[in-house]
Amino acid sequence: MAKYTMLFAEYLQQDGRALPAVFDQIVGFSDLFVAHYCDKEIGFETDELFAIKLEERAKIIIPIYKRRIEYYDRALTNLNETIKKRTRTYNAGEQNGEEFTLPINSQVVAPSKTSKTGTYTDVTTESDEGLTPDEILRKIEYYDTLKKGKGILLDYLLNEFSSLFMKVY
Repeated sequence: MAKYTMLFAEYLQQDGRALPAVFDQIVGFSDLFVAHYCDKEIGFETDELFAIKLEERAKIIIPIYKRRIEYYDRALTNLNETIKKRTRTYNAGEQNGEEFTLPINSQVVAPSKTSKTGTYTDVTTESDEGLTPDEILRKIEYYDTLKKGKGILLDYLLNEFSSLFMKVY
């Protein structure tokens, strides 16, 4: 390795150094971070400066991605909402109509006309609950377009820290 730089794995082993505590806000991120950057060289002259910059970046970036991941998880949970049900309530009130009846053997006889008056009531209640199957599919498609979900969010989060490590030119 380089003569004047230090691998991130060496940095962690030196004097009981630890990752920023804010990393624990996202489950499993600390292990993922170590695995991703263990073979990279820190990008600062001293390990103290690197520790300060790592802490600073973590305090800025982690809360943002924590909210994004929580939003994503909540959206996926909401996909299990009940299927939308629609019921209606209406009262048609009094109805007037005409009925036509035919005699039993009516080959030549015209039907007789009678008037019918009455009240027609159909009581149902209208309300919308849950999602329609189409809305569920659209939500799934939307979250699939978010770059395949939580794994990609974690990948973006890891890349937010890449500026703290050495670049190969």
